[in-house]
Formats: sequence, structure tokens, C-alpha cells
Amino acid sequence: MEQSVNGARSKKIIIAVCIVVVLSLLILAVTLSGGKEPDEAALREAMERLPRNASYVADYLDYWGFPDFDKTKLKTIETRYASYYYKELPEKEVLAKSLATVFLDELYNVIDVKDSELVTEAYAACYIYAVGDTYGYYRTKEQTEEFIGGMSGEFVGIGVVVRNETITGIPIIEVIENSPAKAAGLAVGDYIIAIDGKSVVGGDYVSAVNMIRGEEGSEVTVRVRRGDAELDFTMARAKVKEVTVTAEMLDNKIGHLSISQFKAGTAEEFKTKLDYLLSQGAVGIVFDLRSNPGGYLSSVCDVLSYLVPTDTNIVKFSGYMKPINAYEGTELEPVDNVLTVPCAVICSYYTASAGELFTGALRDFNDMGILEAVTVGEKTFQKGVMQTTFSAGDGDTVTLTTAYYYSPLGEADGEAGVVPDVIVEDASNYLTVAIDELNKLINN
Repeated sequence: MEQSVNGARSKKIIIAVCIVVVLSLLILAVTLSGGKEPDEAALREAMERLPRNASYVADYLDYWGFPDFDKTKLKTIETRYASYYYKELPEKEVLAKSLATVFLDELYNVIDVKDSELVTEAYAACYIYAVGDTYGYYRTKEQTEEFIGGMSGEFVGIGVVVRNETITGIPIIEVIENSPAKAAGLAVGDYIIAIDGKSVVGGDYVSAVNMIRGEEGSEVTVRVRRGDAELDFTMARAKVKEVTVTAEMLDNKIGHLSISQFKAGTAEEFKTKLDYLLSQGAVGIVFDLRSNPGGYLSSVCDVLSYLVPTDTNIVKFSGYMKPINAYEGTELEPVDNVLTVPCAVICSYYTASAGELFTGALRDFNDMGILEAVTVGEKTFQKGVMQTTFSAGDGDTVTLTTAYYYSPLGEADGEAGVVPDVIVEDASNYLTVAIDELNKLINN
């Protein structure tokens, strides 16, 4: 239940103390406020006078005379954490002092402390930091809308899908229809070698992708190698529908299916493209999860559900959530489409969250005898915890960590990461090794 305290100074912040103490505390609060913002020294001094058994951290801030803020909103955030956080919270007094210290050390002299909305945002961020929630976020209404939009599968860019390699350039493996890249004439098979005059050959893949993206309407020049020629294409960035799943048929009927992230439309893309590879006679599938940072739990569960029988457990939790079986709560029709060809999964250090769950699940499905799978690459990111987003009022949201997650067999804490069956030291050899290991399964 959400609770709020109205008024300039609440008279309900002290519980089970004598009337003399209550009056003295209220007098101090009024003195500190004085109708203006107190200086930093006064606030630090006030922090040494702690009301006992206060119900909320917000009560401490209110009592100490800290800059005005939306008490209802901060208390809503505290309630969410008290109800759903996956670990035990520190005592209110400890949290309050930690929050206040971070605020004074880092933000008090940086932000406009007379702006209550800005102060509320600052307190929320400091609260999450004080709790120790590494993956916690507080988002304003505008930030929430931007986040939801990003996870919907739309982005601002030129509209190409590229493979995660830069050795001789970044290969374009798909050009999205109705995109700036399509209109400019970029084609599958082109290798991006420079962006706005800066070479990306042998460079950092993520940095290169970020260089391609930018503000809607802004121009970018991409140089590609096409055969023996080098060509420049200048185009304006625009909103395009993101492709999170790509598929190509390699030599010897090996299907290569890459999942860049688990977003709103990923499951349908996965189904369509896996079905395509299988219809073309693929004798094995390489699932490429390199640098997949995760995404929606519902999305990865939908994808996993398409590979195994309907009663197969696909994820377990240590938290407020119960285990999820295949097709439970998904939008895909149960078809018991057990994958009948062997597969290999490529993972890397930056395979995280839902990407780790996918990798660990296929490893476990192999051990359970449901399908044949081998994992290749390097140990994954070791995130192992799940976040849930809740309303904080007025369109704002708070995202907090709510559970540990485990792959189907649940033999190890999710934070241990996934150690692949075959460790590959040289990242440029991931795909080659995966194909070699997959062929062993095919020819077994």
C-alpha cells in the first residue's frame, strides 16, 4: 500500500517517544528550515540528531530540514523496495544517513536545490545507491517513455544489421526495408570500413555501432568496401524498426542465427527465422549470443518455449516469482516444436542477463536429454539477477532488482555466470569453433 505524508513538516515521523522529545525535534526542524535552504554544515549537524523508529527515510530528510521534495513519490519508491527487493534492506536510519551523505557530497552544490522535482530525482538516485542496487533505476516520465520506446524495437540510425566483428571491417548482413541505408544503396555483403572518416577496421565494435547511431535527421557518412572498390554513402539518420534476430545459411547447411537482444518483437523474429533456416534444410543451428545484454524476461521465455515441450521448466527464481514453464504466459502458440537438429551456442563476456539465461538453458536442455547442444566462447557476464519496473507516480517509474534467476536445472547461483563447454581464447575464432563443435554433434 502506498502511503504519503502531507504538510511542510510531518508530526508522524516519531514513534513511541515521549511528548517532550517530539516537541524538541519539531522545534529543531523549524529552526533548521527557517524559511530558507540551510547551508551544508547545518544539514550535516542535523544528521547527528536521529529520530528513532521513523517509518521512512523520507521522514528523516523531512525532519533534518533537507531541501523540499515530493514525499509521496519518495515514499512510494521506498515501499516498492520494502515489498520486492531481493535482499534485506539496511535499517532506515542507516539508509537515511547514507542517502543524505551521498546527496551532500555529490549533488547539493551541483543541482538547484530549490527545484523540488530535481531534488526528488536526486534523492531517488541516492536512495538506490544507498541500498546498493547495482541495476536499480529511477526514471522520470520522459525517461520512462524513452526506455519503453527503445525496448519496443525502434531506434534512430541508418537501418543496417551487422555482424559482431571488425577484423577487416564490419560486415552488413541485412539492410532493413524502408530505411536510410536501403535508400542510399547499401547492400548485404558490404563491409563498413569507416564512419565519418574514422576507420573502424580492427576497432571496437560497440563504439562503431554507437557512431552510426545518433540524432534523428543528422547526417552520417559510411564508407564501405564492396569487392575491390571503396564507396562512400551519406544519409540522414531516421527512426527504423530494429531487427534483433538475423539468420543466414552457412556452408554445409549450417544455419547461423544471431540474437542481439531480447526485445518486444524478438520472439516472432526468432520463430520466423528459425523456421526459415529449418525449411531450407539446415542440419544444425549456431545460436549466436555474443554481446547480447539481455532484455525482457517474457521475450527470452517466449524464445526458449519454441524449442522445448510445453511442460519443460525454462527458468527458476530465488525471490518473489515462481518457476516458469514453457509457454506459460507467452504469446506464442504451444506447438511442442522441440528442436530436432543439433545446435551450438556462442557466448562472450558481454553476454548478460537474458542472454545468459538462454545460454544456460540450452546447456541444461542438453543435460536433460531434450535436445543436443554445445556452448562455445567465454564465461558470461555473471549478472544473474532480474529487475522489475514499478510505477512511482505521475508517469515516473522505479526499476529494482527483485530476484535471482537460475537456468532450468538450477544447479548454481545465477550470479556465477555460464561457463561454456568449450572455452575459446581468441574471439575471432568463436564462429569457427562453434561450427567445428556443431559438426561433431551432427556426425556423431
